[in-house]
Amino acid sequence: MKRLLLATCWLVIGCDGAPEPSATGAISGELSLEIRDTVQLSIEPRANGEASFELTPSAGYGLLKAGATIQASGHITALTEASATLYEAELDYDADPPCGDVTRLGLTLHRQGNNAAVFGGIAVYCGTGVDSSVPVRVLRLAGQLPK
Repeated sequence: MKRLLLATCWLVIGCDGAPEPSATGAISGELSLEIRDTVQLSIEPRANGEASFELTPSAGYGLLKAGATIQASGHITALTEASATLYEAELDYDADPPCGDVTRLGLTLHRQGNNAAVFGGIAVYCGTGVDSSVPVRVLRLAGQLPK
């Protein structure tokens, strides 16, 4: 019976279980970075699924500058078929060794439904505009990011 009601809801009024990206209100909180450290993260939604991201890691792991705020532009995407939301950003970043002058960072977070919990990571690539090769390292992120 529940499936029939849900199917009727989808067909008649187009509802689904996925959260819609909102252009109102920043999302911010502290996530664990590689379990032992933290990152302060703020996501400011804008129109058309665009968003601005600010993150401040407490540790750099030889790839990031600990305590320095990193700003990036990205997207918030509702994955309606999975009842999930994907937060993603990428930027060129002045790096610490081993990458030399420039590192490419790719941030991805996943939220299931309307849960506060998010999981993802920061992929670190060496070189400007490089985001399709094998990353030097992926720094894991997890925690609560209430809406």
